[in-house]
Amino acid sequence: TRVDLVVVGGGIGGICTAVSAARLGLKVALVHDRPVLGGNASIEQHTGICGANSYNRIDGASDTREGGIVEESRLLCWLGGHSNSSAFRKMVDDEPKLTERANERVVAAERKGDRVVSVTAVDTLTGKRTRYRGKAFVDGTGDGWIGHFVGAEMMYGREAKGEYGEPDAPETRDDLTMSGCIDDYVYHDTGKEVPFEVPAWAKVLPEGFDRPDINNLNARWWLEHPGTFDDLHDPERARDELIRIHLDYWGFLHRHPKFGPQARRCRLDEIKLHNGRREGWRMLGDYVLTSLDCREGRIFDDAIAYGGWALDTHDPMGVMNPKGNGWWKCDRVPVYTIPYRCLYSKNIENLYAAGRNISVTHAALGTTRVMATIFMTAQAAGTAAVITALKGVSPREIGRKRIRDLQQLLMKQDQYIPGLKNEDPEDLARGASVSATSSQDRIRFAGTSSIGWSISQKSGAFRHHRDPEREGFFYSEGASPAAVIDGVSRIVGHEAHAWVSDETQPLPQALTLEWKRPVRASEVRIVFNSDLMPTYPAAMPAQLVKAYDVEVKAGGRWETVVTETDNWRRLAVHGFGSREITALRLVCKETWGDPSAQVFEVRVYAERSEDGR
Repeated sequence: TRVDLVVVGGGIGGICTAVSAARLGLKVALVHDRPVLGGNASIEQHTGICGANSYNRIDGASDTREGGIVEESRLLCWLGGHSNSSAFRKMVDDEPKLTERANERVVAAERKGDRVVSVTAVDTLTGKRTRYRGKAFVDGTGDGWIGHFVGAEMMYGREAKGEYGEPDAPETRDDLTMSGCIDDYVYHDTGKEVPFEVPAWAKVLPEGFDRPDINNLNARWWLEHPGTFDDLHDPERARDELIRIHLDYWGFLHRHPKFGPQARRCRLDEIKLHNGRREGWRMLGDYVLTSLDCREGRIFDDAIAYGGWALDTHDPMGVMNPKGNGWWKCDRVPVYTIPYRCLYSKNIENLYAAGRNISVTHAALGTTRVMATIFMTAQAAGTAAVITALKGVSPREIGRKRIRDLQQLLMKQDQYIPGLKNEDPEDLARGASVSATSSQDRIRFAGTSSIGWSISQKSGAFRHHRDPEREGFFYSEGASPAAVIDGVSRIVGHEAHAWVSDETQPLPQALTLEWKRPVRASEVRIVFNSDLMPTYPAAMPAQLVKAYDVEVKAGGRWETVVTETDNWRRLAVHGFGSREITALRLVCKETWGDPSAQVFEVRVYAERSEDGR
């Protein structure tokens, strides 16, 4: 099978890479060895999708939830009560240029010179072998197997403190890795005591074992084996150790002074068998992100994503540390950026990494490994792979000569990059004047913190501050019709960067872009407000515009070219046929509950984009 791009791995990294590349025109093969999509976020594991938008941030910022494809997947879940796996299934199935091959394990790869030319997969059900050839390849296995197969320079285990000067590293290098996790029990309350005896072969918890944060009968993230177990080379043995730990922990709960009575009434029906691994090989790139970079909140010139989860590396002893809390280090960090140079192999010319196998130290992996951050780095890898496959430009050349093109293309897909703004010369909206039927100068949102964050465009440094708080809500100021073309498509600290219709005026309300001279246009791209806060309600955000029309003015007459009645997207892209226009009007008719229409960005293009949908 020959395609433009071969993506190996059906977890978050592989899915996002494949979808983003297919939307931009590549013929993509997504090859993975599971029956469902999503990896640790799938129905096999149910791990939550966490990222920079976290309550444990050092700067307290609570408005940094990631946009782009990760936000699209969240909204799709909320729209129809989808699981992550079914949402990912729809996103993959909706791309005609993307071919998914499930239940196929890649077991080998072929290299010629410094390029990958093919990978070979074995069907886990039939044993059939298939070779996939491509112009570019993405290792989305999480564990870095494709890089290993082709001889890419790799990293493994914990670096010594002296190697990168990290205070979070051990004094000497070792091969310990973070344990994986089985994330779920299935049990039910029978109403009467149910006998349970821990099998002799499962008694592994050390004498004196306890944890201060036990608050129910559920399995916990810290039910982990020591880092000496090899998740990478002997995954079944590592998984079996986790099963032993879970069985012994269920017996521990039966003896627990607080939860024992409840546990003794419950029958344990099932222990999940999917090991949600956290660490394997990492591919060495042209730059290695360190925990110091994260602690300093560095803004890189070649930034393509950001993070903000804590430096969350787990106890290398796992449950064998009887009085531990599961963490080895878990220091908070500010928002930091991730450089493009971490996404490709240093010595293999056409190989990208997407996931927890990017070029970072073990200590930095504690923050970059969470899945919303992986979504962002994977979207960047998939977008860069388009340039590699279609233009014949190596990953390294993109970083040296075309990084601004890559950054602008990512922002066009609603991937925010701190410190940057829309400077796309092909965006016709940037030359328009903007007006609205009504507006107010602030955007109101419910939140858990009134601390915001922003970026100094001059120094590139982050600063955080307290936003005005009124009546139990928080406000960002400076909203105006013209903000939809100011280059920033989200709230940043106290800056709204949005048009907000007057909440005292009933919908519909309209936003109009006008040009002094006619422009030829065929596409409009609109970024609505989907409430990028750390809360994750199982419902559509009230602020999101649900129903709207797009009208264009040609020859002095208005014509409706788009009518949407059930919008669920934050980024909505519409083609309307090439024509000369002097104005474009967005008429917002209904939201999912908020009295105001809220729009962050409007872009207009002469040519229909590959990702138009």
